[in-house]
Amino acid sequence: MQNGNAMFKNWQVRGLLGLTQQDVSFATGINLTRISMEERGLITYHRSEQAAVTAYFQRMLQPYGYAPANEHSLEVAHA
Repeated sequence: MQNGNAMFKNWQVRGLLGLTQQDVSFATGINLTRISMEERGLITYHRSEQAAVTAYFQRMLQPYGYAPANEHSLEVAHA
């Protein structure tokens, strides 16, 4: 997920939301092993996998005021 010039890693957003890798796996259908490997920097997700993870995180962040169209809203959601 992008925020201005900074890029949040998937594991950072997952941690911010208090989610486990298993939560992400259940929500996106991505194998738990692939999630673990991506978070350790051993692989990168396929485009469709990253889109699924991003969409899931966006849905989970909306109650905290995150709006994908506003590049600064993740900063507000994090505060």
